[in-house]
Amino acid sequence: MIGLRQKYPHSAPIDIRATLQREFDSQGILRQLKPGARIAVATGSRGITNIQAIVAATVELLKKAGAAPFIIPAMGSHGGATAEGQAGVLAEYGITEATMKAPIRAAMEVERVGTTADGVEVFVSAEALRSDGI
Repeated sequence: MIGLRQKYPHSAPIDIRATLQREFDSQGILRQLKPGARIAVATGSRGITNIQAIVAATVELLKKAGAAPFIIPAMGSHGGATAEGQAGVLAEYGITEATMKAPIRAAMEVERVGTTADGVEVFVSAEALRSDGI
């Protein structure tokens, strides 16, 4: 055995807010929002670089478009598969109601929405289903 070290070139810095604005604009997403639309911002826990900045910019852009965004943990069993644990995982990433200026609706209730062609049941967060968009 021999030890190896691989060095990857550094990525160029990304203006997260400008990138999100451009992507939302290219898809017409923000123009489609109705004033006051309750939009769930699903936030995971799988090591996404700059997740705090991404979620903050997403919430900011949605608010600017007149929506009422809220954050839902989207992480399955992380945080001990409890609402409190998942909110705690988000807090470890700096994602709190105070820092995001948006409510966090951590809940474990799900609703069955269908079955795949090979018989696997599909469930979705009840909070997400009650929103106007995700």
